Amino acid sequence: TPWYDGPSVMEYLESVEVSAPAQNRSFRMPVQWVNRPSREFRGFAGLIASGVISAGEKIRVLPSGMESTVEKIVTWDGDLSMAGAGRTVTLTLADEIDISRGDVITKTDNPCQTGDQFRCRILWMDSKSMSPGREYLLKSNTQITSMTLGKLKHKIDVNTLEEIPATSLDMNEIGVCNISLSKRIAFDAYDDDPSMGGFIVIDRIS
Repeated sequence: TPWYDGPSVMEYLESVEVSAPAQNRSFRMPVQWVNRPSREFRGFAGLIASGVISAGEKIRVLPSGMESTVEKIVTWDGDLSMAGAGRTVTLTLADEIDISRGDVITKTDNPCQTGDQFRCRILWMDSKSMSPGREYLLKSNTQITSMTLGKLKHKIDVNTLEEIPATSLDMNEIGVCNISLSKRIAFDAYDDDPSMGGFIVIDRIS
């Protein structure tokens, strides 16, 4: 863009120590913390999960869909003109919009999806068997919400990849089921972006 006189995108990618696949994906930054030390400053801090962002670019916040423009990219060592995957930054925006922990900042021209119903592959890692119909917590990046496991469709033989009829999963077994969330979250398909397509199932009690 005409106003930008910093390094090119390729020069920037060569200067950071993050795998090329993460840098080349669409921009995603889950908000970890709203930084407001005074009335004059309001920024949104987090680890850039994938992609690259530059000052002056238009962004969209999900799942709300609100849009603005990146005013500054703030770090402990000073402001940056560009930052990418693996970098922890604070973004300040040109507009006062409502953003909180768990929201995901994307670019307006390539946002991720949002939803509250999913078909998922699950690797069960608890000594207690999976309980379809039970309520758990789902954690995806900084997003946390209540989740209900649906009926197991099948489990997968890790040696042959055969789909085997099953009603539950035991420790270290992999299966496919539907899940329902209590609110919409921002996501990408795991094959497109593992940082946005992976999640952890948490037992509320244990």
